[in-house]
Amino acid sequence: MAGFSLEKSIPHPPAQVFAFATDLARIRTWLPDVLACEVVGGGPMRDGAVLRETRKIGRRECTAQISIVEHSGPSQGHEPPFVHAASSAAMGVRCCYRYTFADDGQGGTDLTMDCTGEPTNLLGRLLVGPLVRYMRRADGDQLERLSAALDAAPR
Repeated sequence: MAGFSLEKSIPHPPAQVFAFATDLARIRTWLPDVLACEVVGGGPMRDGAVLRETRKIGRRECTAQISIVEHSGPSQGHEPPFVHAASSAAMGVRCCYRYTFADDGQGGTDLTMDCTGEPTNLLGRLLVGPLVRYMRRADGDQLERLSAALDAAPR
């Protein structure tokens, strides 16, 4: 398995950061390459939901299905740390992004993003390393963008 982790302290409470980060109506404010994202069949964000995401990759638009494998936030009655994890598969590699929103003890959030890539076939064994390196380049500033978008959002 290949992967990387990012961490960021954000001066907003975990419930607010979790709600903002998982609000599909706000996703383009911090993930500008995402052109559209919706829950397939409608309904709220939840464990087991499937998202249809259209993203710009270079000059192309690509659509993928993303499975929500964990969604435990304040609206589900959970206390911090909150978790949101999503998984998708392409070219023989299953990738998962797992976000953990922990209370920093000072009214803010310690946010961690773990990205993992796991090959599911022979092609995936060849591609997992380069794919994870590409994802690191593409998403290495994701938590910075999330923090900036949250700071700029109207209250």
